[in-house]
Amino acid sequence: MEPEIRSCEQCSGCTGRHTHEQTMEEIKAGPYLVFAAAAIIGVSLLVKWLL
Repeated sequence: MEPEIRSCEQCSGCTGRHTHEQTMEEIKAGPYLVFAAAAIIGVSLLVKWLL
């Protein structure tokens, strides 16, 4: 049994909820995610160095 191939334009699932505004919000969140990742790495190195 072969999987059914669907067009993304007809889909109301995962791709249907991505609008231009939502994409821009996700891009604006990028610097915060990078800062959070750097903070986690920094804290883990600090804990490793202290222990």
